[in-house]
Amino acid sequence: MAYSDIASPATDPAPGGPSAGAADPWSDAYGHAVNVLFAEADALLRSQTDAFVQAFYGQLSTAARVIPTLSYLSTAEFDELRDKQAHYFRMLMSPDLTPEAHARAASRVGRIHARVGVDLLWIMEAYTLYQNTVGALLRTRPSGPGQCNALMWAISRRLMRDQQLQAASYHELERDNARALSEIDRLVAMADRQEDLTGELMQILRGVCGLLGGMLLRPNAQGELRIEAVSPGILRTYADALTEGQYPLASTSAEHFSGHGPAGRAWRHSEIQWVENWAADVSLQPWAGIARKLGLRSAAAIPLLCETGRTTAVLVLYSNYPGHFALPLRRAFAAHLQQIVGLAALRFRNRRALPPYRERQSYQQLLDRGRVEMHYQPIVSLADGRLRKVEALARLRADDGQLVPPGKFLPAFSHGDLLRLFELGLAQVCAALARWEAEGLAIDASINFPPQGITDPAFQAVFFKILEESGLEPRRLTLELLEYEGIDDLPLRDRFLGALRARGVPLTQDDLGSGHSSLLRMDSFPFDEVKIDQGFVRAALGRPSRGLQFIRHLTSLAHELSTAVVIEGLEHPGLIEAAAILGADHGQGYGIARPMPPGDLAAWHRTFDVHVDPLCPRTSLGALAAYLLWDTQLGALGPWPRLMKQFAATPCAVTQFIASRQLEGSELDTLLARNQRFAQAGREDLRYRETRRQLLRRLEEVV
Repeated sequence: MAYSDIASPATDPAPGGPSAGAADPWSDAYGHAVNVLFAEADALLRSQTDAFVQAFYGQLSTAARVIPTLSYLSTAEFDELRDKQAHYFRMLMSPDLTPEAHARAASRVGRIHARVGVDLLWIMEAYTLYQNTVGALLRTRPSGPGQCNALMWAISRRLMRDQQLQAASYHELERDNARALSEIDRLVAMADRQEDLTGELMQILRGVCGLLGGMLLRPNAQGELRIEAVSPGILRTYADALTEGQYPLASTSAEHFSGHGPAGRAWRHSEIQWVENWAADVSLQPWAGIARKLGLRSAAAIPLLCETGRTTAVLVLYSNYPGHFALPLRRAFAAHLQQIVGLAALRFRNRRALPPYRERQSYQQLLDRGRVEMHYQPIVSLADGRLRKVEALARLRADDGQLVPPGKFLPAFSHGDLLRLFELGLAQVCAALARWEAEGLAIDASINFPPQGITDPAFQAVFFKILEESGLEPRRLTLELLEYEGIDDLPLRDRFLGALRARGVPLTQDDLGSGHSSLLRMDSFPFDEVKIDQGFVRAALGRPSRGLQFIRHLTSLAHELSTAVVIEGLEHPGLIEAAAILGADHGQGYGIARPMPPGDLAAWHRTFDVHVDPLCPRTSLGALAAYLLWDTQLGALGPWPRLMKQFAATPCAVTQFIASRQLEGSELDTLLARNQRFAQAGREDLRYRETRRQLLRRLEEVV
């Protein structure tokens, strides 16, 4: 019954225990009269302590329920267990035992038993052995049967209370498991970012009774299971040692020695792997040194599976108690984690993978130290080349002086980190606008607003507070709303958007076309402008006609809703010209300017110049865009044949491109002439459609 402290950390919390003041049911186990009986037998019981322990374990070690638990212990640990059992025996038989002291000791031992996986039925059997063994010892004492019976009654009452107190500790463990699972279920339901899910999950696991915490592993290109997230505390030390190469990372390959541990087996077999005694598990020998140092005693490697049953990640739980995962309750806990966390991971499978936890830590530390720098990328009018505003983009300044781009650190940030980043960035943006205005450059700025901030009062409070303190006119600061999965609290969303509208704060939808919801939002949100997803711009380089057609259609859709259009990703003159010809209002990209520190903007503005003539394209992409626009206009005139023929007879802008490139008489020139001649019969004419196909292919070849 005193399996006790074999694996217990020195910092195990003191038990609360029932109050001994309410001792009426147990008055026959303590008090003066009972203490007299124990005092009279004290010498015998003390002298027979070693004999009792030997007899007790001699009988106990043959019980089927006990053998696995005792097998987790080394010889030294078993000897220590025997010593603790002797100490516990002397405490139970002590004439000075009080109800309070008994409650504290039994509750603590019960928690230890529960944590090391001792079956509660095993404890019940042990009490029977305990009582029988003590009874056999007392029968050797030369005293009357009445006195012996009275003492045995008191002993049986103490043992009964001991059993009850230990059983209460098991119920406490069950409640703790239920609480943790409830928190995890809530987290899985509410988390909208992978970083928040994994970060909070590691925190919850750290607080589960008997667990040191957890570690989330995912393979890299070499098949090493790199650490994606880890619980705070002692497991961080373990993770640091693995990351720094002091010990090998687990491998997914059975051909590698580090692939035979529980994490590697879980990855390959897609089944939970149990480690009940780390020191005795040969497959864990590569990590035996660090495990011994940190007190890692047992583990459960839980594979997270996709719909097809293939492993996508491994969640490992660690305990500093041997046999911790032997209890059915613990195995059910792990199985539930596999299901619920695995389902949550599927929600984020198309998101960018999290950086390794050490990398994430470094980014979070830079944020905590305020190492945020805002750089600014110009957004210009495609009609006249005027600088309209800048987009503020966050960077982190590393200790070596290098700038860390948002693509690296944003996936590492939790919800709270994003709030801090937004607060620091917004303050810098307001200061930059005031500085430029003082220098004679009165422009506006936009800043990305995390979608979860729409229903988070903390984000809203930060925004309105900084805006008010800056003294800026609200119209000069645009919020760019990123793509999101959905917002459940529509009233809260509408109140925030209404507050923005009431103050005159413009709102931009970022990445239009990147998802179905982004198109739906155009109708439900009061956007002042939209930014077309850069994927369509990149497509215009790989499949020019298709990419430009998407841009044209989305631009037309936005304009029909009286919404301005910004094209991002304009990396060279051809894209700039094509975007302008297709009717986009504003452009942004490396072909115009890269993001720059605030001090560089004025110098760039003095030298920048962009001019696009939609009637005379100078680039092949511009010519292709001009033809697509001309083709669309031709189709729009279909109901008016006379106007359509007049339009078809008028040379399109591609003619000017051919002339500027001195391509008169070329295949392109001939195809264009034939196509425009057939156009007079309408877009449905088979000759027009065939020459249109050939002309687009030829223009794409030129691109």
